Amino acid sequence: MDPTYIEIEPTKGCNLRCRMCHVSFMKEPLEYLDLDKVDFSFLKAGTLVTLGAVFEPCIHPQINRLIDTLNKRGCRIVLITNGHNLHKKEIPALFDSDLEMVTFSFDGISKETYELVRVGGNFERTIDNIENFRAAFSGSDATFAVNFTVLRCNLHEVERAPAFWGKHDFDVLRFIAMTVREPDEFILKNSLWEVRQDYFGALDRAADYVRQNQSRLLITSPYFQSKLGVENGIVSSGHPQSRFPRLYPREYQYGADHGMRFPCKSPFVAARILWEGSVMLCHNQRIGSLYDTPFDAMWDSRDAWKLRTLVRMTDQLCNRCDYFRLCLNSHFVDLDKIENYYSQQMLDRIAQARAAQAQAVTA
Repeated sequence: MDPTYIEIEPTKGCNLRCRMCHVSFMKEPLEYLDLDKVDFSFLKAGTLVTLGAVFEPCIHPQINRLIDTLNKRGCRIVLITNGHNLHKKEIPALFDSDLEMVTFSFDGISKETYELVRVGGNFERTIDNIENFRAAFSGSDATFAVNFTVLRCNLHEVERAPAFWGKHDFDVLRFIAMTVREPDEFILKNSLWEVRQDYFGALDRAADYVRQNQSRLLITSPYFQSKLGVENGIVSSGHPQSRFPRLYPREYQYGADHGMRFPCKSPFVAARILWEGSVMLCHNQRIGSLYDTPFDAMWDSRDAWKLRTLVRMTDQLCNRCDYFRLCLNSHFVDLDKIENYYSQQMLDRIAQARAAQAQAVTA
């Protein structure tokens, strides 16, 4: 049983400081995966590899070497990037890749809004980078997508975003409600919970635009499935040239299989490799380091099977997993429940504060 889905986070850090992102609250220095210490021979031809999901992969000083290595192993590649520094990067290996999808993280459609949210970002330069990158892959089979994280401060741009990205010849626009992860004033003020009906209305108008204008662009949101029952949360106009995206994390990891009662088979089919060589199962459970142990040995190790046995027996870890709740299962969450707008860590903090307050009252 080999893994079929691998996430690689080659860096710990980012070139931007987005207001809602955990990176903005990090104090640790940048770290990069040391490619000289990693044996990638465990990767099989056809394995799907996602580069970057939590941090920015393209700031790695040897990103081209990493992609070239994946190419030589016959991997299929999904790249997630903010695109801000692409004009500085030489990544010729990308053009030789079996590139499945490129996703640009870009919140808003105006300079004022983008630069308010993505601190340190340059709207014009990033758009130029994205346009040039997209043009370079004209005629490619790769799917091009945008992740638009929605906050109160950019909510007014949601309904106009499909027209904006449609003009840039993109295939998919994903609307993602901001998750409150820190007790920060800006983040708390920009939570969508209190204005969720306005958020739903903006998504409805965005969907109306796609359908009424026969847009080739598809738009997706958990709202479309959980509230409207639209299959896979994908709104389409029926345009003959629309390209329906594969929902890779859910496709590979969702479902009660391999003896699981909980609908997630992640530790049996997927792994994450972090910037310091750690290998993680269940998205956040460490089983060792590639710097001192071959991947295959860790994948079939006692620690790995101890974890797999644990999640087969109890849902304790699974029920507290943000990756499952807010990613794999996102299209099925109840958007009228406040907890689905908060990370588990924030929910724990709120519960602890309430308990302390109650204890103080009774003392």
